[in-house]
Amino acid sequence: MALAFLPVAIARLTFTTLKQQANDILQPLFQYFRQEWLTAKPPLLWNMHKVDIAQTTTARGGMSASVTPLANTIQISGNSWSAF
Repeated sequence: MALAFLPVAIARLTFTTLKQQANDILQPLFQYFRQEWLTAKPPLLWNMHKVDIAQTTTARGGMSASVTPLANTIQISGNSWSAF
């Protein structure tokens, strides 16, 4: 879901609105998302709204980027992720 790119203040409200408008077949997805990404891991940990993302394409065609909040602990290099 693209909730990670919305302001934290409206992410939960938007989630609720989407859940109410979704077909019954999608309800298990919403249940999982609520349990794992709104309760166990609060939006402040994974929200990317207003986060600067710097990308550099290397000569070998790879990509490296650094991202911030939770992003202070994650670095993307090529196709791999590592946490510090």
